[in-house]
Amino acid sequence: MSKNLLHPSCYRKILMLCLAFMFSAAAVMAQGTSVTGKVTDNTTKEPLPGVSVAVKSSNGRVGTITDANGNFTINAAQNDVLIATSVGYARAEVTVTGSTVNITLNSESKALSDVVVIGFGSRKKKDITSAISTVGSADIDKSTALSPELALQGQAAGVNVTSAGSDPSARPTVRIRGISTFNAADPLYVIDGIPLLEGGAGALVDPTNGPTLRGTVNIYNIINPNDIESISVLKDAAAAAIYGVRAANGVILITTKRGKKGTLRIDFDAQAGKLSVPKTYDVLTTQQYTKYYTDAYNAYPQLTGTTPVPIGNSDYFGAFFDPASPKYIGNMPTYDWQNELQNKNASLVDYNVRASGGSDNTTYNLSAGYSRNDGAFKGVTANRYTVASNVDSKFGKYIEVGLNLRLIQGKSYTGALDGTTNNLGVYKAAPFQPIYGNGPNGYAPLYTVNAPITPSTFNISKIYGVQSTAINNYLGMLSLNTATNNNQSVIGTAFVQITPVKDLRIRGTYSGTQFRVGQESYRDFNSWQFSETPKNPYDGFANPPLGSTPNALGMINSVSTSIQKTINVNYLRSFGEHNFDITFDASQQSLKWTSNGQNGSIYTTDPALRYYGTSPDSKSYYSNNANNVVIGLLGRISYNYKSKYYIDAVYRNDRSSKFDLDHNVSNNYGISGAWRITSEDFMKGVTWLNDLKLRAGYGGLGNDQTTAGWQFQSNAGTPIPSYNLGDVQASNPGIAFVSFPNKTLTWENKYTTNVGFDAVMFNNSFNLTVEYYRAVTKGIIQSFGLNPITGIQRPVDDNLADVLNRGFEVSAGYNKTIGKVGFNVSGNLTTVHNEVLKLADNNAIRGSGYSLEVGQPIGYLYGYKVGGIFQNQADIDAYTATTTDQSTKQQKPGDIYFQDLYGSPAVGSTAQNPEKDGLVNSNDQTNIGNVIPTFYYGFTLGLNYAGFDVSAFFQGKGGFKKYNYARAAGETAGYGRNLFSSVLNAWTPSNTNTDVPRAVYQDPNANGRFSDRFVESGAYLRFQNLTVGYTVPKAFLSKTNLIQNLRIAFTGINLLTVTDYTGVDPENDFSPSTRQFLLSLRASF
Repeated sequence: MSKNLLHPSCYRKILMLCLAFMFSAAAVMAQGTSVTGKVTDNTTKEPLPGVSVAVKSSNGRVGTITDANGNFTINAAQNDVLIATSVGYARAEVTVTGSTVNITLNSESKALSDVVVIGFGSRKKKDITSAISTVGSADIDKSTALSPELALQGQAAGVNVTSAGSDPSARPTVRIRGISTFNAADPLYVIDGIPLLEGGAGALVDPTNGPTLRGTVNIYNIINPNDIESISVLKDAAAAAIYGVRAANGVILITTKRGKKGTLRIDFDAQAGKLSVPKTYDVLTTQQYTKYYTDAYNAYPQLTGTTPVPIGNSDYFGAFFDPASPKYIGNMPTYDWQNELQNKNASLVDYNVRASGGSDNTTYNLSAGYSRNDGAFKGVTANRYTVASNVDSKFGKYIEVGLNLRLIQGKSYTGALDGTTNNLGVYKAAPFQPIYGNGPNGYAPLYTVNAPITPSTFNISKIYGVQSTAINNYLGMLSLNTATNNNQSVIGTAFVQITPVKDLRIRGTYSGTQFRVGQESYRDFNSWQFSETPKNPYDGFANPPLGSTPNALGMINSVSTSIQKTINVNYLRSFGEHNFDITFDASQQSLKWTSNGQNGSIYTTDPALRYYGTSPDSKSYYSNNANNVVIGLLGRISYNYKSKYYIDAVYRNDRSSKFDLDHNVSNNYGISGAWRITSEDFMKGVTWLNDLKLRAGYGGLGNDQTTAGWQFQSNAGTPIPSYNLGDVQASNPGIAFVSFPNKTLTWENKYTTNVGFDAVMFNNSFNLTVEYYRAVTKGIIQSFGLNPITGIQRPVDDNLADVLNRGFEVSAGYNKTIGKVGFNVSGNLTTVHNEVLKLADNNAIRGSGYSLEVGQPIGYLYGYKVGGIFQNQADIDAYTATTTDQSTKQQKPGDIYFQDLYGSPAVGSTAQNPEKDGLVNSNDQTNIGNVIPTFYYGFTLGLNYAGFDVSAFFQGKGGFKKYNYARAAGETAGYGRNLFSSVLNAWTPSNTNTDVPRAVYQDPNANGRFSDRFVESGAYLRFQNLTVGYTVPKAFLSKTNLIQNLRIAFTGINLLTVTDYTGVDPENDFSPSTRQFLLSLRASF
């Protein structure tokens, strides 16, 4: 035997060592070894970065994240189950059977996977039980809107947004599921958890200067849309009750972008373009004007109503309309005032840059932006600077802190058109009235000065036209007068969050907001030369903001400061298949609002030296202030079992300082539930239906954003100039109570019901949501007069009225990819039925052209109904034999006759008496149109291929009427102003087939009275947005080692409007929406 051979005992030892090694390796394998793998998209086969991969049995303690190429490495044992999750994809579970595990993820419908901010937390859409609409950052970016409200227009079911038109700094109107009150109906805005309290006019504190001071919460001046991550709209009480008495009109939650873990990322966005007004009024030329007014003046009666005064026989009128006279206007040129007032192809720019990133413990985000809108009309511009930052840091496992800060500076020039921004109202200028001339700054004055102007001498004569033919030279006024608005906004939040044990979070938050609005208006000494109603510039002091005094200066300033302190406790825990989310919250929010104004005159003409204290002449001061505190306690419990059965309940108790102690408590609540039917065993075979969830909710909310505070106290003042006292009956000053203390005044209360379903079908390609809603607001605050015996003149507010809103909402979307071509269609439709259920004594409230009445929608149009046009004297005789029109001075063929519908109402009642009385007067006014849209909608068409994408967005409204105020003025021949070209179709003996009455000066039959003659359908369909873009492939960009993403796009806005409305814009007639063409660039580094 060779000596090299081992002894048999050695073999046994070697065998034992090998067995020991094998068993030890198996033990190590059982404890876990390194497993590698890759996660890819099941459809595109592309790798997925950022996917969370975890060992199921470790309860999240063992996990990792895929890298940029979708690769991962994790410590796992054989037969362990790996869970892979990613936003937008369905969760996947894979068993470990070797050292390599590849995972594929299936796309999940956005209708299920999108995260929705719900207030004090967030959830996936599939877990929502209440009525919430959302708009994501992608949709906001596509809208290219500079205001978050306009980014919502047509994008969210239940949200009706009306553009403020061409004024770039004006505030759009937002209504959620109809109008529920006669008072402030705007929703509550919440930015990153901070409710923005309005103050000022929004809370009805200062109605006199409301239009100016309301800008305190113009969201345009508070946040840059480029900073927004998502917008959630809470529409029913079950969703909104967490915000209590401030949420009755709905809540708009704006969540801004935050930093994310990773290396520094720079995002740059820029867009620039041109804008203009797409339509103007069609008015008369000088020649048409001369012909029409010749007929109108010839038909004009003297005050007796019997003897005509032909133009040719009148020295007063004749010269201007006599072709042989040197003053004849018929050969003068036509001046296009509307065109001259426009700022043709005005510029629009918007630049934004954002830096973000972070480590495991700290993330950060810093952004800055600048936008400028030169305005579609001269003198109307706006610019905005924004800076925002947020930092979130973790200290160990238990403590997290964060800080948010947002600064905005805005400045706008609204023009000083004699106290108005009349825009297209300049159509009324006589077409022969020159724009430019030898007046100040090269504009044409309206008057000749016959003698030097002194405090006691103002001898002038009109240069152009007849009587009041010439109107303001608006461009001349713009060149002299100024109206400037300055806005500063500061929003800050700091929080500390403690996690003492797993799943329990305690957060303390301190936040504050301050909004400053300042308006300065200046009227130049020489501006009287451009005014149709001139006054001696040396006359005494006039009221702000624009008076007739020399170099008058008016200033208004308001400051709204709000402080909120919150303690929030959240417990999020699952016990097997039972999932709980419990929240408790205590908060106090205070609001302090102040405004002041001052006026003076005879300032220096040098703006650098002009400030309030330098006025040597009359000065006046005024101020307003308000304080309010709301204290709230909140509890919310959410439970679901296996994501199949859901129940959510919320209760909030609010106390407000606006009301008396015995009536200042509001119990706000909501309860909602859902049932995912597709999780039931009996639905397993229904493969085309991916998800179906039924849900329902009910709740009640108070509303304190309705009236000025402290009405439970009485006020004393000097409503009567003097008392006559003593034997001589001399006048003596005195003080009296001017308001009645209403200690029982309390909240308006809104009760909502919501029922609906969410469905996803056809392999997650189609989603559908249908909801029915019903909301009743009870105890709406309404004013009524006291018995004169009380001696109190001011009306008293009380909870007297009720209003109903109900309707349906439908939202749907379809996404499909065929080869390399992807397309999508989405849309929403909302219907609204609005009805007043109750008023004080059920008596209607009549106003100028509108009415509130039980059984009718809020604020319907209230006026006369046209019967037709008198064709001959026989028609007039037959009409006057039974009917007397108390508004007419003269009736001739070609005049309109109005219907006698009712008799006089009973004493003390406003109910219309169906017994006709043979009189046409104010009692015959009736409902001539609902002004609240009964439905509104929006839909989007999208297509993408090989990096190119096209998106077309349409929005519209219907089922409502508009009173065409411009047409009412433009078809009524009064005071010689220019008219619409439609008057060329006026009735004549040879043109009887028309609805335009005869040409007659000063309208002696009152043909232009408020009637259904000028009521038109306000329905429209607008091609709101078309975007064509190209995204550069990442494979190409990777060669640069600098640019990560690059997209270029061209956008057209307000491209086409289909409507029967004859005005310039069915949304806003005198400040129409602009048409814009923009080029945008978006890059990430």
